[in-house]
Order: sequence, then C-alpha cells, then structure tokens
Amino acid sequence: MLLNIEYFTFFRNDTLEDMIPMIHEGVRSCLADWVDRKDICVYPECSLMAFLIAASALVGLDVKASRESGMDKTFHNFINNLMTLPYDIPGFGFHKVIHVVELTS
Repeated sequence: MLLNIEYFTFFRNDTLEDMIPMIHEGVRSCLADWVDRKDICVYPECSLMAFLIAASALVGLDVKASRESGMDKTFHNFINNLMTLPYDIPGFGFHKVIHVVELTS
C-alpha cells in the first residue's frame, strides 16, 4: 500500500513555519484568559489550548468563536467519556457521549 505524499505536505517545514503566527496567537489568547483567573488547573487548560490550536490549524476553526460556542467543552466531554461502560443512564459517561452525538448531528 502506497501512501499519498500530499497527506504529508501539512508537516513540511514551510507549512509549519506559516503556522507559527497562528500558534502564537492561540497561546497568547489562552494566556490572556488565564491572567484574569485566580486559580488555574494546568492540565485541563493546556489540553484545551492544544485542542484550540490543533482545531485552528487543521480545520481553520476560529479560536475565539469555538470558546464562545462551547465546542471545546463538547469535544472534551466526548473524549473523556468515549471509553466507558455502555449504559445509557444519566450520570454515566456513555449517556454523556450519546447526548453530545445527538447535539452535533
């Protein structure tokens, strides 16, 4: 099976260099949001920042619009509850995933 080289153009040096301003803006935006907070949970916030930057780079998603729409929380809720027991009961992770899938369909 041969891989199409076009898929790897995303990881070329010139493509990655063009993304530096977008990554810088995403990091700056998240850090500016953190300044206004009293307490910060580092792992979830860094995970959110990585999601926003990746979504911006891969899909062209606007970072500020996705934060305002709550799409980042929907994504994290989906990922956190993806590998759960398949019980469609409120409070269980599977029920949360089904709810997210219904919202996005």
